[in-house]
Amino acid sequence: MSRRRAGCPKRVLNGPCGGMKPDGMCELGDARCVFADKQPSEIILDPGFRFRPKLEKRKPFTELLSKVWSEAVWIAEVPPSFEAAEKIQLLKGLSFSALSVPDNPLATLHLESSAFAAYLKKALGCEVIVHLTCRDLNRLALKSRLLALQLSGIEHVLALTGDYPSIKSEAYSTPIFDLDSIRLIYLARIMSDHGVDELGNPMPRSLRLQVGAGLNPYLPVKVEVSRALRKIRAGAEFFITQLVFSLEGIEDLLKSLRKEGVTVPIFIGFLLASGDRAQKVLKAIGVPAELPTDLNALTEAYLEILEKLRRLYGPVGAFISTLGKLEDLKIWNEAFKSLC
Repeated sequence: MSRRRAGCPKRVLNGPCGGMKPDGMCELGDARCVFADKQPSEIILDPGFRFRPKLEKRKPFTELLSKVWSEAVWIAEVPPSFEAAEKIQLLKGLSFSALSVPDNPLATLHLESSAFAAYLKKALGCEVIVHLTCRDLNRLALKSRLLALQLSGIEHVLALTGDYPSIKSEAYSTPIFDLDSIRLIYLARIMSDHGVDELGNPMPRSLRLQVGAGLNPYLPVKVEVSRALRKIRAGAEFFITQLVFSLEGIEDLLKSLRKEGVTVPIFIGFLLASGDRAQKVLKAIGVPAELPTDLNALTEAYLEILEKLRRLYGPVGAFISTLGKLEDLKIWNEAFKSLC
Protein backbone atom coordinates (compact mmCIF):
# COMPACT_ATOMS: atom_id res chain seq x y z
CA MET A 1 0.00 0.00 0.00
CA SER A 2 1.34 3.45 -0.89
CA ARG A 3 2.48 5.65 1.97
CA ARG A 4 0.91 8.62 0.16
CA ARG A 5 -2.41 9.88 1.47
CA ALA A 6 -4.59 12.32 -0.43
CA GLY A 7 -2.60 15.54 -0.54
CA CYS A 8 0.68 15.86 1.35
CA PRO A 9 1.92 12.67 3.08
CA LYS A 10 3.18 14.82 5.98
CA ARG A 11 -0.18 16.61 6.27
CA VAL A 12 1.66 19.89 5.74
CA LEU A 13 -0.61 22.94 5.39
CA ASN A 14 2.15 25.51 4.90
CA GLY A 15 4.17 23.71 2.28
CA PRO A 16 6.30 22.77 0.68
CA CYS A 17 8.37 21.11 3.38
CA GLY A 18 12.15 21.03 3.14
CA GLY A 19 11.92 17.52 1.72
CA MET A 20 10.64 18.68 -1.66
CA LYS A 21 13.25 17.98 -4.33
CA PRO A 22 14.59 20.78 -6.56
CA ASP A 23 12.57 19.40 -9.49
CA GLY A 24 9.35 19.64 -7.48
CA MET A 25 9.02 15.95 -6.70
CA CYS A 26 7.96 14.81 -3.24
CA GLU A 27 10.81 13.34 -1.18
CA LEU A 28 8.98 10.01 -1.28
CA GLY A 29 9.62 10.00 -5.01
CA ASP A 30 6.21 8.77 -6.18
CA ALA A 31 4.47 12.04 -7.09
CA ARG A 32 4.97 15.75 -7.58
CA CYS A 33 4.80 17.83 -4.37
CA VAL A 34 1.31 19.29 -3.98
CA PHE A 35 2.95 22.68 -3.20
CA ALA A 36 5.53 22.65 -6.01
CA ASP A 37 3.63 25.01 -8.32
CA LYS A 38 1.69 27.12 -5.84
CA GLN A 39 2.54 28.01 -2.26
CA PRO A 40 0.22 29.60 0.32
CA SER A 41 0.59 33.37 0.54
CA GLU A 42 -0.23 33.50 4.24
CA ILE A 43 0.22 31.28 7.30
CA ILE A 44 -2.44 28.57 7.45
CA LEU A 45 -3.56 27.46 10.92
CA ASP A 46 -5.87 24.53 11.62
CA PRO A 47 -9.07 24.91 13.71
CA GLY A 48 -7.17 23.78 16.81
CA PHE A 49 -5.50 27.19 16.93
CA ARG A 50 -8.18 29.18 18.71
CA PHE A 51 -5.71 31.76 20.02
CA ARG A 52 -4.22 33.61 17.04
CA PRO A 53 -2.42 36.78 18.10
CA LYS A 54 -0.29 38.87 15.78
CA LEU A 55 3.31 38.38 16.80
CA GLU A 56 5.68 41.27 17.34
CA LYS A 57 9.36 41.23 16.44
CA ARG A 58 11.56 40.71 19.51
CA LYS A 59 15.08 41.86 20.22
CA PRO A 60 17.50 38.93 20.59
CA PHE A 61 18.06 37.99 24.21
CA THR A 62 20.71 35.28 23.77
CA GLU A 63 24.43 35.80 23.28
CA LEU A 64 24.41 33.78 20.05
CA LEU A 65 21.82 35.92 18.29
CA SER A 66 23.22 39.16 19.69
CA LYS A 67 26.88 38.59 18.73
CA VAL A 68 26.27 37.44 15.14
CA TRP A 69 25.38 40.99 14.14
CA SER A 70 28.82 42.32 14.99
CA GLU A 71 31.10 39.33 14.47
CA ALA A 72 31.25 35.89 12.90
CA VAL A 73 30.14 33.15 15.31
CA TRP A 74 29.71 29.41 14.95
CA ILE A 75 27.54 26.60 16.26
CA ALA A 76 28.83 23.06 16.83
CA GLU A 77 26.48 20.17 16.14
CA VAL A 78 26.62 17.37 18.73
CA PRO A 79 24.60 14.29 17.75
CA PRO A 80 22.67 12.93 20.74
CA SER A 81 24.50 9.67 21.33
CA PHE A 82 26.35 7.87 24.10
CA GLU A 83 29.54 8.14 22.03
CA ALA A 84 29.25 11.93 21.84
CA ALA A 85 28.46 12.14 25.55
CA GLU A 86 31.69 10.32 26.30
CA LYS A 87 33.70 12.84 24.24
CA ILE A 88 32.23 16.17 25.35
CA GLN A 89 35.47 17.10 27.13
CA LEU A 90 36.81 17.70 23.62
CA LEU A 91 34.47 20.69 23.38
CA LYS A 92 36.06 22.57 26.26
CA GLY A 93 38.16 25.49 25.15
CA LEU A 94 36.60 25.74 21.69
CA SER A 95 35.24 29.11 20.53
CA PHE A 96 31.70 28.05 19.53
CA SER A 97 28.86 30.29 20.68
CA ALA A 98 26.32 27.47 21.00
CA LEU A 99 25.90 23.73 20.65
CA SER A 100 23.13 22.21 18.52
CA VAL A 101 21.36 18.90 19.13
CA PRO A 102 19.41 17.27 16.25
CA ASP A 103 16.18 15.33 16.77
CA ASN A 104 16.51 11.76 15.46
CA PRO A 105 18.20 12.99 12.25
CA LEU A 106 17.26 11.21 9.02
CA ALA A 107 14.47 9.53 11.05
CA THR A 108 16.97 7.19 12.72
CA LEU A 109 17.17 6.29 16.40
CA HIS A 110 19.21 8.57 18.68
CA LEU A 111 19.04 9.65 22.30
CA GLU A 112 16.11 11.98 22.99
CA SER A 113 17.29 15.45 22.00
CA SER A 114 15.98 17.62 24.85
CA ALA A 115 17.35 15.27 27.53
CA PHE A 116 20.73 15.21 25.77
CA ALA A 117 20.68 19.00 25.46
CA ALA A 118 20.02 19.31 29.20
CA TYR A 119 23.03 17.03 29.77
CA LEU A 120 25.24 19.31 27.64
CA LYS A 121 23.90 22.42 29.32
CA LYS A 122 24.70 21.07 32.77
CA ALA A 123 28.13 19.75 31.80
CA LEU A 124 29.37 22.76 29.80
CA GLY A 125 27.14 25.69 30.78
CA CYS A 126 26.91 26.96 27.19
CA GLU A 127 23.97 28.03 25.06
CA VAL A 128 22.20 25.16 23.30
CA ILE A 129 19.85 24.83 20.32
CA VAL A 130 17.46 21.86 20.39
CA HIS A 131 15.95 20.65 17.13
CA LEU A 132 12.27 19.74 17.51
CA THR A 133 10.50 17.88 14.70
CA CYS A 134 6.80 17.38 14.09
CA ARG A 135 7.42 13.88 12.73
CA ASP A 136 7.28 11.99 16.03
CA LEU A 137 5.05 14.06 18.35
CA ASN A 138 1.50 15.39 18.42
CA ARG A 139 0.90 18.96 19.60
CA LEU A 140 0.38 17.95 23.23
CA ALA A 141 3.75 16.19 23.26
CA LEU A 142 5.40 19.11 21.45
CA LYS A 143 4.11 21.55 24.07
CA SER A 144 5.35 19.24 26.82
CA ARG A 145 8.79 19.12 25.17
CA LEU A 146 8.91 22.93 24.93
CA LEU A 147 8.11 23.26 28.64
CA ALA A 148 10.87 20.75 29.42
CA LEU A 149 13.36 22.92 27.53
CA GLN A 150 12.46 25.85 29.77
CA LEU A 151 13.09 23.73 32.86
CA SER A 152 16.52 22.77 31.52
CA GLY A 153 17.50 26.37 30.78
CA ILE A 154 17.73 25.77 27.03
CA GLU A 155 17.68 29.07 25.10
CA HIS A 156 16.86 28.10 21.50
CA VAL A 157 14.59 25.69 19.64
CA LEU A 158 14.80 24.89 15.92
CA ALA A 159 11.29 24.01 14.70
CA LEU A 160 11.28 21.49 11.83
CA THR A 161 8.72 19.34 10.07
CA GLY A 162 11.14 16.39 10.01
CA ASP A 163 12.30 13.75 7.56
CA TYR A 164 9.79 11.13 6.46
CA PRO A 165 10.98 7.70 7.66
CA SER A 166 12.49 5.42 5.05
CA ILE A 167 10.75 2.15 4.23
CA LYS A 168 13.21 0.33 6.48
CA SER A 169 12.68 2.55 9.52
CA GLU A 170 8.95 2.90 8.88
CA ALA A 171 8.56 -0.72 9.95
CA TYR A 172 9.52 0.41 13.44
CA SER A 173 7.84 3.83 13.69
CA THR A 174 4.81 5.59 12.25
CA PRO A 175 5.22 9.32 11.59
CA ILE A 176 2.79 11.69 13.35
CA PHE A 177 2.90 15.09 11.58
CA ASP A 178 0.14 16.65 13.67
CA LEU A 179 1.73 20.03 12.87
CA ASP A 180 4.14 21.36 10.25
CA SER A 181 7.16 23.53 10.97
CA ILE A 182 5.35 26.86 10.48
CA ARG A 183 2.55 25.95 12.88
CA LEU A 184 5.15 24.69 15.37
CA ILE A 185 7.07 27.98 15.10
CA TYR A 186 3.86 29.89 15.79
CA LEU A 187 2.94 27.62 18.70
CA ALA A 188 6.37 28.07 20.32
CA ARG A 189 6.16 31.84 19.93
CA ILE A 190 2.67 32.25 21.43
CA MET A 191 3.76 30.06 24.35
CA SER A 192 6.89 32.19 24.73
CA ASP A 193 5.32 35.61 24.09
CA HIS A 194 1.90 35.22 25.70
CA GLY A 195 2.28 32.38 28.23
CA VAL A 196 -0.63 30.43 26.73
CA ASP A 197 -1.00 27.61 24.21
CA GLU A 198 -2.88 27.49 20.91
CA LEU A 199 -6.16 27.05 22.78
CA GLY A 200 -5.54 30.08 24.96
CA ASN A 201 -4.93 27.93 28.03
CA PRO A 202 -2.35 29.42 30.45
CA MET A 203 0.99 27.65 30.69
CA PRO A 204 2.27 26.54 34.12
CA ARG A 205 5.45 28.53 33.34
CA SER A 206 6.17 31.10 30.64
CA LEU A 207 8.79 30.13 28.07
CA ARG A 208 11.88 32.13 27.16
CA LEU A 209 12.99 30.56 23.92
CA GLN A 210 14.38 32.03 20.72
CA VAL A 211 12.65 30.17 17.89
CA GLY A 212 14.47 29.16 14.70
CA ALA A 213 13.63 27.53 11.38
CA GLY A 214 15.29 25.61 8.58
CA LEU A 215 16.36 27.13 5.25
CA ASN A 216 16.88 25.10 2.07
CA PRO A 217 19.10 26.69 -0.62
CA TYR A 218 18.44 23.77 -2.99
CA LEU A 219 14.80 24.63 -3.64
CA PRO A 220 13.91 27.21 -6.32
CA VAL A 221 14.67 30.66 -4.89
CA LYS A 222 11.09 31.88 -5.32
CA VAL A 223 9.75 28.87 -3.42
CA GLU A 224 12.25 29.15 -0.56
CA VAL A 225 11.79 32.90 -0.17
CA SER A 226 8.04 32.29 0.14
CA ARG A 227 8.67 29.69 2.85
CA ALA A 228 11.15 31.90 4.70
CA LEU A 229 8.83 34.92 4.73
CA ARG A 230 5.96 32.84 6.12
CA LYS A 231 8.26 31.37 8.77
CA ILE A 232 9.28 34.87 9.83
CA ARG A 233 5.64 35.94 10.02
CA ALA A 234 5.02 32.85 12.18
CA GLY A 235 7.75 34.05 14.55
CA ALA A 236 11.06 32.59 13.32
CA GLU A 237 14.00 34.57 14.73
CA PHE A 238 16.92 32.77 13.06
CA PHE A 239 17.59 30.22 10.32
CA ILE A 240 19.93 27.25 9.99
CA THR A 241 20.49 26.10 6.42
CA GLN A 242 20.88 22.65 5.00
CA LEU A 243 24.47 21.68 4.31
CA VAL A 244 26.19 24.04 1.87
CA PHE A 245 29.35 23.32 -0.15
CA SER A 246 29.60 26.36 -2.42
CA LEU A 247 28.02 29.75 -3.03
CA GLU A 248 25.72 28.24 -5.65
CA GLY A 249 22.12 28.57 -4.51
CA ILE A 250 22.79 30.11 -1.12
CA GLU A 251 24.18 33.38 -2.55
CA ASP A 252 21.08 34.03 -4.69
CA LEU A 253 18.80 33.05 -1.82
CA LEU A 254 20.41 35.51 0.62
CA LYS A 255 20.34 38.26 -2.02
CA SER A 256 16.62 37.66 -2.53
CA LEU A 257 15.91 37.63 1.20
CA ARG A 258 17.81 40.90 1.59
CA LYS A 259 15.67 42.46 -1.18
CA GLU A 260 12.60 41.40 0.80
CA GLY A 261 13.94 43.23 3.84
CA VAL A 262 14.83 40.08 5.79
CA THR A 263 17.57 40.63 8.36
CA VAL A 264 17.23 37.72 10.81
CA PRO A 265 20.46 35.81 11.58
CA ILE A 266 21.27 32.92 9.23
CA PHE A 267 23.68 30.11 10.13
CA ILE A 268 25.18 28.30 7.13
CA GLY A 269 25.42 24.53 7.48
CA PHE A 270 28.89 23.13 6.73
CA LEU A 271 29.85 19.44 6.79
CA LEU A 272 33.40 18.98 8.06
CA ALA A 273 33.83 15.34 7.10
CA SER A 274 34.99 13.21 4.20
CA GLY A 275 35.09 9.61 3.07
CA ASP A 276 32.34 7.02 2.78
CA ARG A 277 30.44 8.23 5.84
CA ALA A 278 30.16 11.75 4.47
CA GLN A 279 29.10 10.52 1.05
CA LYS A 280 26.40 8.39 2.64
CA VAL A 281 24.97 11.45 4.39
CA LEU A 282 25.10 13.50 1.18
CA LYS A 283 23.23 10.78 -0.67
CA ALA A 284 20.62 10.54 2.09
CA ILE A 285 19.86 14.28 1.94
CA GLY A 286 19.99 14.37 -1.86
CA VAL A 287 22.94 16.74 -2.24
CA PRO A 288 25.51 15.80 -4.92
CA ALA A 289 28.96 16.92 -3.82
CA GLU A 290 32.52 15.66 -3.91
CA LEU A 291 34.29 16.68 -0.73
CA PRO A 292 38.05 17.14 -0.45
CA THR A 293 39.69 14.51 1.71
CA ASP A 294 41.80 17.23 3.34
CA LEU A 295 39.68 18.75 6.12
CA ASN A 296 41.95 21.78 6.32
CA ALA A 297 41.26 22.58 2.67
CA LEU A 298 37.54 22.06 3.28
CA THR A 299 37.64 24.41 6.25
CA GLU A 300 39.35 27.15 4.25
CA ALA A 301 36.70 26.87 1.53
CA TYR A 302 33.92 27.17 4.11
CA LEU A 303 35.53 30.21 5.73
CA GLU A 304 35.71 31.94 2.36
CA ILE A 305 31.99 31.27 1.82
CA LEU A 306 31.21 32.57 5.31
CA GLU A 307 33.15 35.80 4.76
CA LYS A 308 31.47 36.47 1.41
CA LEU A 309 27.99 35.86 2.78
CA ARG A 310 28.59 38.13 5.77
CA ARG A 311 29.58 40.91 3.37
CA LEU A 312 26.52 40.21 1.25
CA TYR A 313 23.85 39.76 3.92
CA GLY A 314 25.13 40.81 7.35
CA PRO A 315 24.28 38.58 10.35
CA VAL A 316 25.63 35.28 9.01
CA GLY A 317 27.25 32.59 11.15
CA ALA A 318 28.38 28.99 10.66
CA PHE A 319 26.83 25.70 11.73
CA ILE A 320 29.46 22.94 11.81
CA SER A 321 28.65 19.23 11.58
CA THR A 322 31.40 16.63 11.91
CA LEU A 323 29.02 13.62 12.00
CA GLY A 324 29.91 13.09 15.64
CA LYS A 325 33.71 13.29 15.26
CA LEU A 326 34.02 16.04 17.84
CA GLU A 327 37.81 15.95 17.66
CA ASP A 328 37.60 17.41 14.12
CA LEU A 329 36.01 20.58 15.50
CA LYS A 330 39.53 21.62 16.56
CA ILE A 331 40.45 21.95 12.89
CA TRP A 332 37.62 24.40 12.34
CA ASN A 333 38.30 26.18 15.63
CA GLU A 334 41.93 26.89 14.76
CA ALA A 335 41.12 28.17 11.29
CA PHE A 336 38.18 30.23 12.53
CA LYS A 337 40.52 32.30 14.71
CA SER A 338 41.74 33.96 11.50
CA LEU A 339 38.37 35.70 11.21
CA CYS A 340 38.47 37.11 14.74
